[in-house]
Amino acid sequence: MTMRETMQAYRDGVSELIARLDLPPIEALVDALLEARQRGRTVFVMGNGGSAAVASHLACDLNKTLSNRHSIPFRALCLNESTPTLTAYANDVDYGDAMAEQLRNFVGEADLVIAFSGSGDSESVIRAVALAKAAGATTFGVCGLTGGRLRTAAHHAIHVPTRDLRQAEDAFVVIAHLTCNAIDCS
Repeated sequence: MTMRETMQAYRDGVSELIARLDLPPIEALVDALLEARQRGRTVFVMGNGGSAAVASHLACDLNKTLSNRHSIPFRALCLNESTPTLTAYANDVDYGDAMAEQLRNFVGEADLVIAFSGSGDSESVIRAVALAKAAGATTFGVCGLTGGRLRTAAHHAIHVPTRDLRQAEDAFVVIAHLTCNAIDCS
């Protein structure tokens, strides 16, 4: 395959994947975010690698873009943004607990936790979701590939059915923007 053909195939694959996204689970996330904002609850987001970038992007959109346009602001925190905290837990405890330990300090009943994982099997994300559920928070897992353990570990799953991790991460950004766009129109 030529470079152009490779690019076209990737573009077409992402386009088809986006067109197949199941909207009801995304609508449920929008509803949960609106409720969290209305009730003054905290929204925690997290991920690793490319999923960490999407989580950070979503927190920024919630805190800055959407909060500036509405009378009630979001309270969103991205657990993978504090490098000192994340690496301290990774070094002194275990990387698998790095996000759960941060949640332990802050998460409360009726908070919202959104976890992104390309494979759905990121141990640090799975442990954080389990801790959040035990604390009474509502959990959403946004996952690719087969969905992994996150697909069933979270209260709600938004599954991106693809075997291509890059395409899954592309879809994660679209899901975040679909969510923000729907909130902006509410």
